[in-house]
Amino acid sequence: MSHWFVRAGKGSEFIETFLNENLVGISWDDMGNLSNLKTIDAINNQYIEFFPNSKTSTRANHVRQINKFVHEFQI
Repeated sequence: MSHWFVRAGKGSEFIETFLNENLVGISWDDMGNLSNLKTIDAINNQYIEFFPNSKTSTRANHVRQINKFVHEFQI
């Protein structure tokens, strides 16, 4: 069984929303609907489009996190 740790924003600012609406989310809303991105390469390309000046290591880390949340996270 996998375990996931998802923060509810800085200082748990979204905890009430998560609990009241029975949901969990990540803060990549600038990138649009991430569920439409079917591969890690598609996520990477979208990330580059929105964050063209990001460091390669930062981008790789964020893209892996987004991919895991979108394609592997299950409740």
